[in-house]
Amino acid sequence: MGKSKNNKDQIDQFEQIEQEIKQSEGSEKVDLLIKISREFWKTMPEKGKQFAHRALNISEKINYGKGKGDALNNLGVIEYYNGKYPQAIQYFKQSLEIRKSINDRKGLAGSLNNIGLAHQRQGLFKQARSYFIRSMKIKEELKDFKSLAGTYNNLGVVYLETYNYEIALDYYLRSLKLDEKYGNFQGVASSLNGIGLVYRELHQYPKALEYHLRALKIREENSDMSGIASTLNALGSLHHETGENEQAIDYYIRSIGIKEKIGDKSGLGNSFNNLGLAYREMGDLEKALSYYQKSLKIRESIGDKKGIASSLRNIGGLYIQQEKYQQGYDILCRALSIAEELNIRGILSDIYLNLSQIFYHQKDFESAYLNYKNYAELKDAMLTEESREKIKKMQEKFDTEKEAKEMEIYRLKNIELVKVNQELKQALDKVNTLSGLLPICSNCKKIRDDQGYWKQVESYIEERSEAEFTHSYCPECSRKLYPELYNHEHNSPQ
Repeated sequence: MGKSKNNKDQIDQFEQIEQEIKQSEGSEKVDLLIKISREFWKTMPEKGKQFAHRALNISEKINYGKGKGDALNNLGVIEYYNGKYPQAIQYFKQSLEIRKSINDRKGLAGSLNNIGLAHQRQGLFKQARSYFIRSMKIKEELKDFKSLAGTYNNLGVVYLETYNYEIALDYYLRSLKLDEKYGNFQGVASSLNGIGLVYRELHQYPKALEYHLRALKIREENSDMSGIASTLNALGSLHHETGENEQAIDYYIRSIGIKEKIGDKSGLGNSFNNLGLAYREMGDLEKALSYYQKSLKIRESIGDKKGIASSLRNIGGLYIQQEKYQQGYDILCRALSIAEELNIRGILSDIYLNLSQIFYHQKDFESAYLNYKNYAELKDAMLTEESREKIKKMQEKFDTEKEAKEMEIYRLKNIELVKVNQELKQALDKVNTLSGLLPICSNCKKIRDDQGYWKQVESYIEERSEAEFTHSYCPECSRKLYPELYNHEHNSPQ
């Protein structure tokens, strides 16, 4: 009865939708079809496709560029959620070209972001990063901060997956700040979860747990099932890394239950792989192999190349543990081909080490040595690169501090120079006041100033310098003016 009622409700819903569509025309009808397509792209993807195709057909007839771009984007999103990433990229790129031709910059940024996501899901992180950065620049120019937060978060994921933890943390924090500002709870939870993953990789487990639990609380309060499943998987990985495998398995199983309900294929591939890791560590190799194979099957169905390489590596390692060396070798060669194509250094180093172990047990010591050498060189390269990055950061810090010091010295020198210049100017002014030819009367010794007035010598000099005059008589004038007094003073006994 319950199923019959649900079918009736769906029929009523579609009839109401069709009635709304009939009442609209032209671009208005297209926009309505695109909106309806979005509402169904996760829950009923086939219906979502139908509405998107209808929007696309009408848009082509009436030459509605925005409608064509949006409809193609919707078709890409539906393929993305179905795990068909190459097909999704084709639709996104078609959408990109149309949006570029009509100068829809906001839409253009969205298409670039979506192409990045589809590459990211396939483990093609270099390409994903390139598209995310292009999207980010446009969004920053447009000041589209709400949408920008999502792209920052996506860059955080890319840098996390490529072991650039400090950069990943920076982008997650940028995303968190914007999402908190604009009240986007899904974005806040996603950023918190990402920060937790970074701290886990940095082995700061209490901090990682704190951020994951904060993310889980927000997602549970808002019934965000996809987000809850993602955080449960992250909590499982955290407990696995700290050796608490029973708790890890409990989290993984809870995560899988939700992912199966919502059809999250990529997430299922990750959780099944993680379950395999936990059971292997507990010594249950048969269960571990079963979950690794489930993970591999899903990842192959959706074209997740990095995931495929990871699952194959894990299966190969398990075969070595079971002493099934030929099976392990065959699987690891498949993993090696993909890991070399994608240049996934962490997986590559593991594969070389595993191959070295196989050749050693087969007494092919030359091949064992060569593979171990590849492993060691790759590890050294990774460490050297890490060291170079640290040195680069130290150099940047040194250059910044040096520049700041130089600026301060320059500032102080300028202050000193201004002071010296002022003193020189004042001295020069003093010199200039009494320089040049002075017209002086041959008889009374008065000096003529610039205005033509004749002034006493002392008045003229006092006005033009800091000198002050006191009056007295020289000996010669004293003798002339006061001969009696002068003779008396100078004939007195000493």
